[in-house]
Amino acid sequence: WLLATSSREDLQNPQEALQLARELCEGETPTADNLALLAAAYAASGDFDQATAHARNALSLARAQGDAAAVRRIEGQLRFYESGRPYRE
Repeated sequence: WLLATSSREDLQNPQEALQLARELCEGETPTADNLALLAAAYAASGDFDQATAHARNALSLARAQGDAAAVRRIEGQLRFYESGRPYRE
């Protein structure tokens, strides 16, 4: 998460973030948090189409699980990706 979303440039590493997020999601049943992480990594790498798609999937899972806090968090992140911006903390 930190490699993809840090506002400090010295901590950012989009390519490593994407590699680690992909590995996390491979062969696993997706969770809203894992898909949100993958979306953030794609956005940090500049692939906002993939970021948006994965964030929407994460949002669907969070809604299905009734996780209101995750829904709010992911909706906020999705707005960044839809406008072509990475999410930063």
